Amino acid sequence: VSQASDVATLSYVKNIQPGAKVWVDNDGTGHWTVLEKQDIFTAGGLLLPVGQNVNDKFGQSVSQSLNNLFATVGTPGYNSDTGIVYNFVKTSAGSLAVSGSIECNATDTVGFGQVVDTGNLLFTAVGAPESASNLGYVGIMSRLPDSADFFLTQIITPPENDLGRACEFGSSLVVSDDERWLYV
Repeated sequence: VSQASDVATLSYVKNIQPGAKVWVDNDGTGHWTVLEKQDIFTAGGLLLPVGQNVNDKFGQSVSQSLNNLFATVGTPGYNSDTGIVYNFVKTSAGSLAVSGSIECNATDTVGFGQVVDTGNLLFTAVGAPESASNLGYVGIMSRLPDSADFFLTQIITPPENDLGRACEFGSSLVVSDDERWLYV
């Protein structure tokens, strides 16, 4: 192909198997190069609920840290739709195991864990947009460096100009990779 992005246009691109090589005409310096397809997705196991029932909605939202050492799983239907978030940590065997759970005890919490997003290492944001008559909450979970334990450290409510109207604050959120920004 003429350039690496042309691989996507090959008629047989979906049939290229890991280990197959593609010759690229120009690598940006006027030289030929060879690209090899890698199998980057491997099954890492299952994240299994503990003592859950079908109405708990285990796994409605899932987020994994950039270093793949822990994951958070939202379960917004738990405890009559109050919600809970499970923390999974990578074991020495390489699988993820439950290391704890966090519930939000704020007034009128509904669907805690409907949305989760994790930064690089220390912070996870959890949305509960149906809380407080659809006003919405966002919980901030943090952990200490070199620890697997998470703590609910803060509850964020909508900005003052949105108070009193059902804005479903927390229905979508993103934590930046460097954990310096939270977009709600």
